[in-house]
Amino acid sequence: MIIREYGNDDDFAPLPELVADEQGQYEIIDSRDLPGMPSNGMTDKAERVMWVPLDASGRSVSLHELAHVVWSPTIIDVRRLQVPMTFLRAVEDARVNLGLRRVGVPVEFDARTCGEIVDIARRDLAHGNVVILTLRAVASFGTNAAGLVCGLVSGDEEPIFATVRELITEAGRRL
Repeated sequence: MIIREYGNDDDFAPLPELVADEQGQYEIIDSRDLPGMPSNGMTDKAERVMWVPLDASGRSVSLHELAHVVWSPTIIDVRRLQVPMTFLRAVEDARVNLGLRRVGVPVEFDARTCGEIVDIARRDLAHGNVVILTLRAVASFGTNAAGLVCGLVSGDEEPIFATVRELITEAGRRL
């Protein structure tokens, strides 16, 4: 039996124990007021911790994080794969989003959350961080924010942005 202490945001707390293969309770942390997080949702399956916004806007984030509990590996051997962890996380986010869409439960963010995602991507673009912007675009595949993030990549600023746009567009066609 799972016993959980609930606070004021009970209605928005996900229950990963309902979908997890392993037994044990997850710690749920409200990500709304955690500065410096790379995203408003994250899941650590090994430590059984989930960070999600505990309000109505966080429902899609919670859905996405619950899908990580079901579909993502607990541990990824980065040395064996020889790929940076940030790349793997972006691809895994896209895989989860596209999987949810395929089973008929697409990740649809509300207008505020889409705005926050675009604001973060704009900061990446303003700092000329093409790699992070590209990874953010990849991670958004399968969500209603994907077109907004990919739309920021314009060929007007630098030739590299046109190349990134072409790569993202081609990847989108293949998915």
